[in-house]
Amino acid sequence: MQQQGNKGMKYLQARTHSCIYSTTLLLQRLRELDVNIVEESKEKGKDYSKIDSGDVVIFPAFGVAADDMAFFRDKGVNIVDTTCPWVAKVRWVCG
Repeated sequence: MQQQGNKGMKYLQARTHSCIYSTTLLLQRLRELDVNIVEESKEKGKDYSKIDSGDVVIFPAFGVAADDMAFFRDKGVNIVDTTCPWVAKVRWVCG
């Protein structure tokens, strides 16, 4: 979903998957930029209901489960995968 930003610039609505491994300040700044953080609760799990086809989803450095990756590919979102290469290698080797 494209929206009008400052000075007439267009940008895509972005959302992150889970919590990006970083400081509280970074998460606060992302929220100020209208980036929605998908939180996980013990009762409800992850709520992906607000993520639409064409949205930008940012995966955290520690990666995501294969089921989540398949879900987002099938949904047609724009994936920004920031998974650490070492984490990705371990996941690939362990299958």
